[in-house]
Amino acid sequence: MRPSSLVSMIRFGRLVGWAGVREALKTRIYGGDDFVRFAVDLTTWQPVAATSQGIEIRRGLAELASFRAGLPVPAQFYQDRLRGARRPYLGLSNGSVGHISWMFTHEDWTRLIRLRPGEVELDGAYTFPAHRGRGLLSAVERAILNDAKAEGARIAYTHVAVDNPSSLRGVRKTGFRPIGIVRLRWFLGVPWTRYAPLQPTDAEELAGAFAK
Repeated sequence: MRPSSLVSMIRFGRLVGWAGVREALKTRIYGGDDFVRFAVDLTTWQPVAATSQGIEIRRGLAELASFRAGLPVPAQFYQDRLRGARRPYLGLSNGSVGHISWMFTHEDWTRLIRLRPGEVELDGAYTFPAHRGRGLLSAVERAILNDAKAEGARIAYTHVAVDNPSSLRGVRKTGFRPIGIVRLRWFLGVPWTRYAPLQPTDAEELAGAFAK
């Protein structure tokens, strides 16, 4: 079951305070964002080392709960309570948590795509400013894809805002390829999405731009 926007907002308020809710509502009365949808075929994707020097990956809700206890952290660290997510991945740089991403399956509440069995989505990513530029996003994504492939998933998706160039480049390094554009719009708190697939030539051109 997908929680309503109102229920999610109440949960968000309890976690981060109602001042944050007021700011979020400013865009949800009327507004939206555009996202690039990326995909990777896990049947042909070759697993690679999930970490680089100084980076460690930790998995699971127990690890997450231990980290966030008593700390003021962004909503991305509470996707288990906000959206029922079950599989967080933490990226540590030299022993400090610097990044989080989540693996979603067809049994989870996803915002921008409806997953089918055998498909996963990487979502809820956030890197603390002090840890950006260290390759944590790519390292965590590789770990998630390695696990998803080992568990039999056939395809993985992720979505990145069109105005986030660093993340657009980061997911390309992991092996994702752009396949479409998702337009998310809010009206009186209700979200609407529209997906437009990219033509092969457009996708190739876009992929080249992100690689720069």
